Amino acid sequence: MHRLDSSDMDSHKAESSFLDSDISSASSSAHNASATKNTNATKNPSLAKSRTTIESTLFTFDKDCLISTQNNTSSASNFASNSARHALKHASGSVSSNALLMADSASARESTLESTHTLDSAFAPNSAPAPEFSYNPWHGCTRISEGCQNCFIYTIDSIHGKDASILRRNKNFALPIARTRQGGYKIPSGAIIWLCFSSDFLLKGADMWRDEVWAMIRERRDCTFIFFTKRIARLESCLPSDWGEGYENVIIGCSVENQKRADERLSVFLRLPIKRRYIIAAPLIAPLDLRAYLGGGVELVSVGGESGRDARACRYEWVLDIREQCREAGVAFHFHQLGARFVKDGKLYKIPKHLSRQQAQKAGINLARNSRDILV
Repeated sequence: MHRLDSSDMDSHKAESSFLDSDISSASSSAHNASATKNTNATKNPSLAKSRTTIESTLFTFDKDCLISTQNNTSSASNFASNSARHALKHASGSVSSNALLMADSASARESTLESTHTLDSAFAPNSAPAPEFSYNPWHGCTRISEGCQNCFIYTIDSIHGKDASILRRNKNFALPIARTRQGGYKIPSGAIIWLCFSSDFLLKGADMWRDEVWAMIRERRDCTFIFFTKRIARLESCLPSDWGEGYENVIIGCSVENQKRADERLSVFLRLPIKRRYIIAAPLIAPLDLRAYLGGGVELVSVGGESGRDARACRYEWVLDIREQCREAGVAFHFHQLGARFVKDGKLYKIPKHLSRQQAQKAGINLARNSRDILV
């Protein structure tokens, strides 16, 4: 059970209604918008023709967001397991028609970063925001654990008729050291560079390219590179010869989705020579006890639910419990997204993509390192 002391009570009360209030306002907005469309449609035949489509979009959040009002866990777990079975059944070559999924590769790249860009404020809450860039030296990956089941890269690539399991080097491979016509770097000094979000930086198939990337990271010591991986056990064999105790400008995150993978990966993670490290509990598909791993220089734990049509449900009590573990250990905590299916107060919600981050921020439960202060 999540424990709250008196210093936490006010913030907990403030966030306790964050989901229901937006559902109410969304419902009201949807009905008002629908009324306007109905009036306009009588004057314009083209509007009348598309009215059904418009209304189905407007009322998706109103009708479908609240999937279950059962005050128990059975409906949520049944829904999640059915969703998982459906995803496994259609894992090969299926194309999702869900409008909440990214429509093209450009928007996909933006959405890849949505859930992580605000981590910089968690590492340095009093710093001015730095310019941020996405850098994918290669594309493609292979599934290795439960968290990979509904991988967004596979979904996006299938939409474009591509096989996400085939690894390929990208055209912008040299982006960190690319120059302008004036001779300066295209990526400015002080930037944050999010590395390899369309693959895994430690993927074995990329061993032949990785040394070149390490060389660019060394050259751009004026920038911070961040990557996270499910393959942390490969890190030591992938490090450059001059790594030592780690590069000052590299932050490494270890991704875990359930207790089995947390125990498997984090025990290795804490033993490795890394200057700055964080844990990303995403997609969070089960409760986690991270207490044994919140020492060893872990600066931040970032939590998020799973995205996509077949997403497994994330439960708010899991999020709050991890937050409490971080508060006790003095580790920064960041709630970056609800995911597509989210359980709060015994109710299962379907969350539109555009509200996933917004709702997580509205919860107001982020914590700074070594502090009980709520991050804005």
